[in-house]
Amino acid sequence: MITKEMVYRLVNKRKLREHVGCRYFKKYLLVIKGSHSIFYKNYYDWRKVCKEYRDVDDAVRFNDAWRWRKQKAIIRSFHNLIVAFRSYLEHIKGFVKKEHTSDEFREYIGGQLSVFENDELTNFVVVLRDMMVHRQIYPLVSKGILKDNHKNREKDMYHFQSINREKVEEYVNSSIRDKIKKEIVTTFLQAQPQDIDIESILDQYFIGINTLHREIIFGYISAFKDALMVFSDVAAVHLKDFNDNDPINRLQLRYLQFMLHNHERFCQSTSTDKS
Repeated sequence: MITKEMVYRLVNKRKLREHVGCRYFKKYLLVIKGSHSIFYKNYYDWRKVCKEYRDVDDAVRFNDAWRWRKQKAIIRSFHNLIVAFRSYLEHIKGFVKKEHTSDEFREYIGGQLSVFENDELTNFVVVLRDMMVHRQIYPLVSKGILKDNHKNREKDMYHFQSINREKVEEYVNSSIRDKIKKEIVTTFLQAQPQDIDIESILDQYFIGINTLHREIIFGYISAFKDALMVFSDVAAVHLKDFNDNDPINRLQLRYLQFMLHNHERFCQSTSTDKS
């Protein structure tokens, strides 16, 4: 038997599904969030395997069987992270071109992407990706150097992941035809110490790409803010009465509410920086 409550629930679900704010939330915010989540997970997987290698005793680290398994895991994680970084940028570029709201908005997001794409770190990451994906050249190496311990004024061995500089330079000189790109990457490599700490470099890049992601997602929220706020309020009322997962579940609603709240803080900090 169909009750009034069931009819009311179905009608509300339909209204939610057809709400313009729902379309903006699913078409833009959730798609961008999904792309971001892939490289976010790969980054923390990479950090985890690097920490596992660094924190073990030397007796374990120099065990051939353990070392072989761990280095294989580190290389796989490194490959996944570099590819995920690049895939995120390529996805966002295509997404912005296809799903823009206005010429002004597309120009703003395109400008943010262009600055990041031309950055020396991005060019370096692209070279690493191309080496591994197109040539199956894996430049990653594990290293250990003595570093000052400021607590006891002695030197401790610091283990970290590095890259084979010669392999990268050889690839740059032999395979990159774009003179500007070649110069950018060469200059970047020359500015690095002899023992390149690729962990620190990828930490910097992760911060940069997260900052770009924040600019993009808050840009979309600014474009659809009114509709998203109304949809958030309506969805909150609906989920208070019904435990539905369609068209939005409670976790997604919390994400939307969190981003709308932080959008206000983002706009305030942006206006403060400009002033």
